[in-house]
Amino acid sequence: MIDKDGYIRHYPHDHPYRGNRVRIFEHVMVMERLIERPIRPDEVVHHINGVRTDNDVGNLELMNRGRHQSITASRRKRDGRGRFR
Repeated sequence: MIDKDGYIRHYPHDHPYRGNRVRIFEHVMVMERLIERPIRPDEVVHHINGVRTDNDVGNLELMNRGRHQSITASRRKRDGRGRFR
């Protein structure tokens, strides 16, 4: 399923963070398989090329939330008054 924000989500029955009908991001599941452990709450899986459906291992990077926030803020566009659109 692709959610309203453009991310692919799944209902994995065996995921450690899966609650009642909780969908898990596919890019998180891919990274967890790669690093062989669950993602910690302070970690984020970043799409390097910005394409939210491109969950290829080469397009994903594990980072802390602060670094991810600074990367995504630098990509956001501002209007004529300097406000984020």
